[in-house]
Amino acid sequence: MSDDLKTLDEVSVAPPSKEIGPPPLFKRMIAFGMDFILIVLLLQLLAHFMPNFWDAHTQEEFQNLLQQAMHLPKDEQMDSEEMALFIQQSDLSPETYEMLMAMVVWA
Repeated sequence: MSDDLKTLDEVSVAPPSKEIGPPPLFKRMIAFGMDFILIVLLLQLLAHFMPNFWDAHTQEEFQNLLQQAMHLPKDEQMDSEEMALFIQQSDLSPETYEMLMAMVVWA
């Protein structure tokens, strides 16, 4: 009877018979797409709700900046140097510039 009873130390745990490898490329692409959609959604929510933490003047200035940026040609919107120049030339108040930098850092 004592031969049938074993302690946990004596019980050998068999390794899994199936070797775990990386998932297929298709599943990895699906996961990447889902992550990308989630990040874009979170960035949109951040851009929508973050200005509410600043005063009304900063909110208005930020909205005007967004409207002006929407009127830029698409190639300039995608060019980081052009956007940096646009922000620099827009003569933002320190509070609005601080809000933009906080969005960049938190994003």
